[in-house]
Amino acid sequence: MSELREISVNHLPSPTWNWLRVNEAYVKVPSEALEGNEIIEADKKIKINDTLDQERFLNLESGLDSEFIQLAESFGIEKESFKIADDTKVKEPVRIDISYSENDFAYNCYQAEIGNDSECTFIVNHIICEGSDIKEAACDMRFIIGKKSVVKLIQIHCFKDDMKFYNNVSCECAEDARFEVIHLELCGAGIYEGLCCNLLGDRSSLRIDTAYLAKNEDTLDFNYVARHRGKETKSNIYCNGVLKNSASKVFRGTIDFIKGCAGAVGDEKEDVLLIDEDVVNKTVPLILCAEEDVEGTHGATIGKLSDEVLFYLMARGIDEENAYKLMIDGRIAEVASKIEDEKTKDYIFGSLLKKEDEEIEEEEDE
Repeated sequence: MSELREISVNHLPSPTWNWLRVNEAYVKVPSEALEGNEIIEADKKIKINDTLDQERFLNLESGLDSEFIQLAESFGIEKESFKIADDTKVKEPVRIDISYSENDFAYNCYQAEIGNDSECTFIVNHIICEGSDIKEAACDMRFIIGKKSVVKLIQIHCFKDDMKFYNNVSCECAEDARFEVIHLELCGAGIYEGLCCNLLGDRSSLRIDTAYLAKNEDTLDFNYVARHRGKETKSNIYCNGVLKNSASKVFRGTIDFIKGCAGAVGDEKEDVLLIDEDVVNKTVPLILCAEEDVEGTHGATIGKLSDEVLFYLMARGIDEENAYKLMIDGRIAEVASKIEDEKTKDYIFGSLLKKEDEEIEEEEDE
């Protein structure tokens, strides 16, 4: 086992009171890592492991922050690269299945350069191999998106109850480019999710749809940052989740209007359902503004299932236990339904959600 190194991740771009304990998260990460086993399925139109401008990718702003990137670079693990030429519409998604068979800390890094007027979807899934006792892993996704191009990223995180996971997403968008992200966070002792998107080009846009379920003593820690630099840029950050048992969650959502981004629009919302009394929820919606001609909105809805809704469901023969299961499944299904790939949706609805329902039933029986 390698030596542990304490680093800070998910820094709030503009710090608030320290006593709130939301400015950053401190984690202890092994100082050495192995590469997780991976299977990549990609269309022939995509060049894999082509030469990319490594310095440009390294300089992308990290969602998890610079300390994580510095540590990751010290691992010396080779990055997988994808290059898509101009005017290329890739119909089949790039599928990346990362499996963990070793018991050590695993790290995987992917870089994608998307040409102008192109389209592509990346789907990343994680698999714990039988017999593996892995406790920590990390994934690092970096994108440079050309003019008028569309990139969709789907990441599904469902881990063992004693496993920690660190996920970094960095992106830079040129004029009229779109970056669309779907995150499903379904299980894990601690998931640290950092995403930063620089909307450099005019009319470029970012959309994030996240659904999560945190239970037992799970920890979820989010840091989503949209940097509006180009004119008439747009960002939408939507997070919908459930906390139960003694789970805790911190959500940081930042819309940063940088001087010169006239006409930019940003919107962020979070909806949190609290199932039990012992959960801990911290929501930090943040709008930073250095430009006058912009429009930014944020909001959060946090609470329990109302008595009116419970009464409505129970009056139709649904008991309280199943009512909560319906609410949990509904929130995840709402985001999962936005996925256009049928194979991935079948996996979510036919395997993951079914597994979660069975585990909830077992907990209730106990």
